[in-house]
Amino acid sequence: MLTIRRKVTFHQGYTVLMLPGDYKEIPTNEREHAEILKLYKQDKPYPDIINDFTEYGINKKISKQEL
Repeated sequence: MLTIRRKVTFHQGYTVLMLPGDYKEIPTNEREHAEILKLYKQDKPYPDIINDFTEYGINKKISKQEL
């Protein structure tokens, strides 16, 4: 599971990406951090982004025949 956090020091802000066994700090401003959160929260499908909406067909219309 991916965990995303915001870390702010006196001089720089970071987006922290944590996976089991891996930890990455990326220097970002507030707007960039918000965009990263928006993409990874998978709140809707985005062009050229593979997330749960593309992988599992979330939000796809289901016909009565598929039920």
